[in-house]
Amino acid sequence: DAVLAAEPGADISVGNGGGLRADLPAGPLTYGSVFEVMPFDNVLVNVRLTGRQLRQVFAASIQQGRRGLGFSGIRVAARCQAGALAVTMTRASGTEIADDDPVLLVTSDFLATGGDGILTPIMPAGGFPVDTSAPLIRDAIVDYMRRPGGPVRESQLIDATPRLSVSGPTSCAAN
Repeated sequence: DAVLAAEPGADISVGNGGGLRADLPAGPLTYGSVFEVMPFDNVLVNVRLTGRQLRQVFAASIQQGRRGLGFSGIRVAARCQAGALAVTMTRASGTEIADDDPVLLVTSDFLATGGDGILTPIMPAGGFPVDTSAPLIRDAIVDYMRRPGGPVRESQLIDATPRLSVSGPTSCAAN
């Protein structure tokens, strides 16, 4: 959510689960504790996609068993339909993302250049362009945590509604 909030106008943020290395301790927020959570100097990268390309990313991730893929900004539902994995993506407004819809995805330079293979299904040769002067993701997290202007409670950071719903098997061979 912090990465999504760092980029006004972004539709979705995507991160890999391995990027977070610790839990934030209770008590005052320190840059050191955030550094322990996110020790990498990854920068924010904007990637312009179509709804079709985003659907490909989620379908590949689900079929590879990456249900722990971190994302914010949309809800994703997947199910086998007519021998194929059908992936539906819905914006916070409740509108479905169509194949031709433009989508602004914000992620890390690690993923934008092929790390963990998450964006591989749609990645151009050499990866997506990276502006190395872009803000660090760690700094986006700090800014996000400071926004409330006072103590942040765990309940403010947890979204109890699942962002990913997978019904049935993810391998959908036609019978």
